[in-house]
Amino acid sequence: MVEKILKGLLLVSLTAFLVIVSVFMVTGKFSLDGLTINSKTDPMPNSITADGTARLYVQPDQAQLTLEVVTQGKSVDVVSQENNKKMKAITEAVKGLGVADMDIKTTSYNLYPTYNYEVQPNEIMGYELRQSINVTIKDLTKTDNIIAASTSNGANSISSLNFEVKDRDKYIAQLREEAVSKAKDKLEKLQDLVGFDVVKITSYYEYEVNDYYYPVYGKGAGMVEAAYNTTPSDISVQAGSEELVFKVEIGYEIK
Repeated sequence: MVEKILKGLLLVSLTAFLVIVSVFMVTGKFSLDGLTINSKTDPMPNSITADGTARLYVQPDQAQLTLEVVTQGKSVDVVSQENNKKMKAITEAVKGLGVADMDIKTTSYNLYPTYNYEVQPNEIMGYELRQSINVTIKDLTKTDNIIAASTSNGANSISSLNFEVKDRDKYIAQLREEAVSKAKDKLEKLQDLVGFDVVKITSYYEYEVNDYYYPVYGKGAGMVEAAYNTTPSDISVQAGSEELVFKVEIGYEIK
């Protein structure tokens, strides 16, 4: 009887030992009561990240102007003809100020009926046509004149006026070089302070932090409803400046 009990205990102990050995071989680590046994050293190398940020204020060199013509009438033919007449006058006026055909683009064209909701069933009173065009202005000195010419020829809404930098990549390349240089300078200072050697670069990230835009608007710019009799003297628009912010993060393995 005692012999059977001893054999049973021996079998249980042997099974438990084999389980521990199996876990140790697979994971390289086994813990028991706070004691950690490692079969190999930690494979994660020491690392550090250095970042650099560069900023630059640039002046926009072109603008995107969105104009809208809203026409109402009793029939589709009437509103279509009236709308086309206004749009033709607007495009001819802006082209006369140096805007190329390729820089004038229709962005929306919506025609729908208008109803009299005071009677049942509702009756169609007429039709409304809304057409928008986008004008790329490459000579910003003519912005005021283009707005005035558009409104005086039938544009009854200016839904947006946005200034932008055309050759943005040129400035980003300049900022990238400066940001990388700052990151390297920071790494060298840390080496002097802490004392370590760089093994290799392990990662590199770059991105624009944000687009900080500082427009300066005068009368008549932005989201406005423009009067038909607007003249250049009634409008004062300034492009302002835009802040480009570029950041890099470089990861290194160190020893």
